[in-house]
Amino acid sequence: CGKGPTPGGIRQVLGDALGRPPGSLSYSLGEFGKPGLALGEVHFSLSRSGPEALIGLGHECPIGVDVEVVRHLPDMEALVRLHFTEQEQAAWAASDDATRDSRFLECWTRKEACVKALGTGLRTAPDLVQAGFAAGPGMATVRSGPVACEMPVWSLYPDEGVVAAVA
Repeated sequence: CGKGPTPGGIRQVLGDALGRPPGSLSYSLGEFGKPGLALGEVHFSLSRSGPEALIGLGHECPIGVDVEVVRHLPDMEALVRLHFTEQEQAAWAASDDATRDSRFLECWTRKEACVKALGTGLRTAPDLVQAGFAAGPGMATVRSGPVACEMPVWSLYPDEGVVAAVA
C-alpha cells in the first residue's frame, strides 16, 4: 500500500516480480475488462482511494484487492440495505455510531476484493457476496443462482484511517 502509483510504477512492480524489464510486459483484458498480463505470468489487482493505492500480486491464482480511506458516506444506510447480505446488515447495525464508517468500509473492501478476484468486478452484485467483517483470514461465499463458491479473504489496516482487503 502506498501513495498513488503511476502506470509506469505498476509496470515496475510487475517487472520486478517477474525479473523482467518493465517495458517488455504486455497487457490484456479479461472477459469483463480486468487487466492482466498477456502471458499470464502473474495475476495482479490494483485499487486506489484518495492518495492511497494498493497493488496485489498472485503467482498461482487470481487476486483481488481493494483499499478505502475511511470517510463518512451520507447514503451509507441505503448502501447497506442494497449491497450487504442479511447477516452483514445485522452486524453493521450492531456497530456503535463511532465505528460505523470504518465497519462499512471493512465489509465493502472485502466484497470488492472478492469480485475483483473473480474478474467480474461489480457485475457480480455485492449482495451475492457474503464477505463479513472478520479482520483475520476468513472465507467469503459468492452466490450465482444455485451455485456458490468460496474464497479466502483478509482485511488489512495499512495505515491509520485506511482499510483494505485481499481475496
